[in-house]
Amino acid sequence: MKHVKRAATFLLALALCFGMLPGTVLASSRIGERVKDSRTDQPHYTAMQDPVFVLRSSSPFTLRTANYNDNWDGMLEYYTGSPNWHIWEGETVHSMQQGSQYKIVLRGIGNTVISQDSSERWILTGTEISASGNIEYLLNYQTVLAGQHPEMGQYCFVSLFEGNSALISAPRLPAIELTTGCYYAMFKNCTSLKKAPKLPAEIVPGACYMSMFRGCTSLAEAPALPAKTVGNWAYHGMFYGCTSLIKAPELPATQLGQFCYEMMFVGCSALQEAPEILPAKLLELGCYGLMFSSCSSLKKGPVLPSTNLHASCYNCMFSNCTSLEEAPELPATNLTQNCYEDMFSGCTSLTEAPDLPAESLAMGCYHEMFLGCTSLVKAPELPATSVPHYSYIRMFYGCRSLTEAPELPATELALGGYYEMFVGCTSLMEAPALPATELTENCYMYMFDGCTSLTSIPELRSTDLPPSCYNGMFRGCINIKLSEAITSEYSTPYRIPMYEDSLNVGEDALTNMFQYTGGSFTGTPTADTMYYLHESNGISQ
Repeated sequence: MKHVKRAATFLLALALCFGMLPGTVLASSRIGERVKDSRTDQPHYTAMQDPVFVLRSSSPFTLRTANYNDNWDGMLEYYTGSPNWHIWEGETVHSMQQGSQYKIVLRGIGNTVISQDSSERWILTGTEISASGNIEYLLNYQTVLAGQHPEMGQYCFVSLFEGNSALISAPRLPAIELTTGCYYAMFKNCTSLKKAPKLPAEIVPGACYMSMFRGCTSLAEAPALPAKTVGNWAYHGMFYGCTSLIKAPELPATQLGQFCYEMMFVGCSALQEAPEILPAKLLELGCYGLMFSSCSSLKKGPVLPSTNLHASCYNCMFSNCTSLEEAPELPATNLTQNCYEDMFSGCTSLTEAPDLPAESLAMGCYHEMFLGCTSLVKAPELPATSVPHYSYIRMFYGCRSLTEAPELPATELALGGYYEMFVGCTSLMEAPALPATELTENCYMYMFDGCTSLTSIPELRSTDLPPSCYNGMFRGCINIKLSEAITSEYSTPYRIPMYEDSLNVGEDALTNMFQYTGGSFTGTPTADTMYYLHESNGISQ
């Protein structure tokens, strides 16, 4: 079938030659034959006059495809320096010398795709090789010559230059109507590439720029990205691991696709400046997930004005941004599932959290939001009165500088609502009051585990004890001291209430509730039994 398509391409080119474009250089069934102008009996075009794609270096180099096949759907020709053009079928091509430079000159006829998989990528062997010319010349140079853009198939340039560490400059990419995945991983791991080509498209389809410059560790400047509409995965991982990139481009898109910016700048350790604002008002699933994760030089994030969130929209957005000192405002009042999950986890320079005005929460919305923020001193207010499943799970886990917990007014709790919320907050001295009278499974499990400075614990109001509700709640709180007997030092009554007629306590409801605390009683308490707190301890009302 491919040979039939190639023959059809030859016939089309021949028709163009003798009809619309007299004198055009063509390849015939005999490799290297060129049409001659009957008036001069000489080849009508030379390589440098034709619209061509050029690879050049100051030293000899070679080009081949990774699988040694012609993976395109039309025809590619290369120029040898003689009057001949040769059909290229993916075999090794050696550069020609012209003066002090070595070149490989290419052009295409009738192509809509050049490479669609990393196994079809081009392999350049040499040093400091630059690419120049319009990439569209590889598709159909005759269309470019006529002042038009050739048709681009989906995933048409996938991984084309991937892994070519000798490539130092990129060709022009002038297309403004792109197709799904067209530039996917195109320059991935081109570790010597210092400058990216312009990308003028204002509509970016799905996966179009996905991983395009991933691992380009020498890339110091990103291209402008003027697109206002971006599809699913459009910029996913685009600059992942570009460790020399200092400034992110502005991102004016207002219509987003799912996961469109996910992992866009992950590991850009030199990045100091984020876009001023991400203006989209309506977010999509995972749209900003991991966007700046591990950008260890970033001190300030962009403005985030949206109040219409989507599930996982900010998931891990600034995780491990160890220099981040200023978090953006988060004005949304209605949250979505996992929307702020791990958003600032590992931001060890963050001292102040943004306000969190939301009163309508969703499952996992604050999951690990400030996990490992070791400089965080003050927590934001948390006004919600209803707590869905695992809403606050590990929210302040490891915030060892946190001295004051927020009030927790919620009276409606769901499964695991406060699970491990303050684990390892070693500076926290007073636990907030817990007004809920109806508990759920795992709701306070390990809530204050390892809070070694805690001296005040909350009064427990619920008489219902579902499974694991208080399991390990004060585990490792060495300054909480409890005794079974009243003494001059242990005189403040404290008990875990339960219904008088209740016959059952949920499995592990009280297991290890006071394990590794500092008093004469440690471990698992008995419900509805009076214990006594040390004079250094208090009860949060």
